[in-house]
Amino acid sequence: MKIIICTRDLVAGAGQYTKGLLKEFDRNDEIKKILVIGPQKLKGYSEKIQFDILRLRGDFFITKELIFAMECQKRIKKALRKEKYDIIYTCHPFLISKKFNFPFIAIFHGLHKLYLHTPINTWKIKIAKIFHFLYSYFDYKTIQNADKIVFVSNRTLKEAEKFYPMYKNKFIHIPAFVDTLKFYQLNQTTKEKLIEKYKLEKDKKHVLYVGRLEPLKGIELLIEIIKESRESIKLELLVVGDGLLKKRRNFYTFVKYLGEIPHSRMNEIYNIVDLLILPSYYENCPLTILEAMASSCPVLASDVGDIGEILNNNKLIFEVGNIEELQRKMFKLLNLDENEKNEIISALVQKVNNNYNIEIISKKILDLYKNVAKK
Repeated sequence: MKIIICTRDLVAGAGQYTKGLLKEFDRNDEIKKILVIGPQKLKGYSEKIQFDILRLRGDFFITKELIFAMECQKRIKKALRKEKYDIIYTCHPFLISKKFNFPFIAIFHGLHKLYLHTPINTWKIKIAKIFHFLYSYFDYKTIQNADKIVFVSNRTLKEAEKFYPMYKNKFIHIPAFVDTLKFYQLNQTTKEKLIEKYKLEKDKKHVLYVGRLEPLKGIELLIEIIKESRESIKLELLVVGDGLLKKRRNFYTFVKYLGEIPHSRMNEIYNIVDLLILPSYYENCPLTILEAMASSCPVLASDVGDIGEILNNNKLIFEVGNIEELQRKMFKLLNLDENEKNEIISALVQKVNNNYNIEIISKKILDLYKNVAKK
């Protein structure tokens, strides 16, 4: 089987998703070649993984989206003229807004229409909503033209069935995944060395935030919660990520900003904190949650996207934007006795191994490739 994979991201969440698939497919003998059309060439793969580099241009969302989409369509047509491929798989749904008369699958990590219902309405968010409204047309065209649409979020799939009921027979839910060879629990000796490496104070509890530093991710809400809670418990907030609100990190002595940590080192971070909190107003199937679970890190997250389904424990979920519930559950999780803490961790690890392991999910995706390619 020969595959074309198109993606404008090989770094962030969707990028890690793509790299995980490439790793699994690289060692699968059924796949003879993969042409990756994307912004950079990755190392560590065999010769059957080839790259057609298409750089992102511009600093703005609209520039990156439109220019990349148009240029990528040209690259696909050029590749198809040179040799025969079995299927096109795009992690960039905006891309396939017209029909190629060739088998292709699009993966949706979200829908532009869902962004319109987010509760925050700063002027920047309002402008972004205008573009998301316009881009929802391309979601529609992609859904119309694709052979299959993969939704990593089951909740997003249900919403898509409401928006586009005439195409729901094309929809399939295949969740995001985590590589449990990269994310796992470290031994206590290693953890203690890492605590020294990252200069964490042992008499404090450490809460972790991972994600873009922007209003929709709820980082401002979390900072205020930590600020109020420090009167009752010694707390430090570790922040991993980048974004519009980065400058605010200097306002608080209890915030330890780690910047953008390489994905290969994130297992270290999950292992040295007491709790990961994801206070987002909007998510689908966040990799951060799965990685923390696999690393035996307790999680507390807002009930958005598939988070409720993934965690499946009311103690680990709070209503979106509910400050009192977030604070109350954070205190409880930070003060669990060892037995209850270990029970929660064990359930999270088991859930990942049974439902979100990369080997299980990549096999489902490859089976889908085969079925679509045969038609």
